[in-house]
Amino acid sequence: YRGVVIQGEVHNDDKNADEQWLPAGSFWIQPAGESHITAARDKVNMAYIEINEGPYLVQPESEAFHNDEEPLNVAENNMVWLDANDIRWINLPGSDDAEKGPKTAFLWGNPDVGQLSGRLVKLPADFSGEITSHAD
Repeated sequence: YRGVVIQGEVHNDDKNADEQWLPAGSFWIQPAGESHITAARDKVNMAYIEINEGPYLVQPESEAFHNDEEPLNVAENNMVWLDANDIRWINLPGSDDAEKGPKTAFLWGNPDVGQLSGRLVKLPADFSGEITSHAD
């Protein structure tokens, strides 16, 4: 499932993790089967939770299992932002115009097939087409 902090501060991870309080605007991803702790520490705390498929598959510690996915906590205080001039854009294959066509930029992780990673995608203003992913 995924969660987005709307108000307050939320911590979501396993019981042995260092505390990472996620403020409003942050999000997290919790893989199916994982043990986790969700805590809140403000007077008013609100989060939007989205579950892709049921039943709810986050388990108590005694029943937890690992499915080769990793949890992810993203907040402004745990990211390194680059200036736009530091981004190295790569032309996407098949573009008719390498200068004005779609581009991508690698952000984090391992870009090999089957590994977790993140990218930016830059589309021209007049883009018309389909965006697909080959993620598992």
